[in-house]
Amino acid sequence: MGNELGLILLLVFILTIVLIAILFISTEVYEKVYLNNNYRIIDGDTVEINGVVYRDMIIDAPEIGKNQKDRWVKEFDLNKSCMETYARLAMDFVEKNIKYVKTNGKKDKYNRTLAIFMTETQVLGLIMVEQGLAFCYYRSSRDSYTGQCLELEQKARSNRIGIWNCQLS
Repeated sequence: MGNELGLILLLVFILTIVLIAILFISTEVYEKVYLNNNYRIIDGDTVEINGVVYRDMIIDAPEIGKNQKDRWVKEFDLNKSCMETYARLAMDFVEKNIKYVKTNGKKDKYNRTLAIFMTETQVLGLIMVEQGLAFCYYRSSRDSYTGQCLELEQKARSNRIGIWNCQLS
């Protein structure tokens, strides 16, 4: 009986250490970078602050001009000129609402720093998806933001809000 109790306590101790290690390893540290006088909005998912270009890692906003991504146009049968209207609205929305970005310092393939755009208290990208101003960047759940994003996108799509009003069929 004493050996069994000792073994159980040892297993509980080991599991506790493993759980603490997992939590420690999986917790990413984010730096907050606040907008100041030296910033510009490049488009609905990209801003530059103090010479550093930040890309929202949750969303993909429609493009301004003829560079509309075929990924979205083809996948969802969307009208390109209609999408450009929402690209401008997305850019204006970011201009009015972004307060800071949270970044872990990782870069994308274009050397932009990946970030989460924030209002004072909310994730800006999720608000944009809910209002039909952007798509979810990832199409399968990767983290809590992606899961929320896909749910909000489906709701906006079902109600034909924003970009989802650009569907041809």
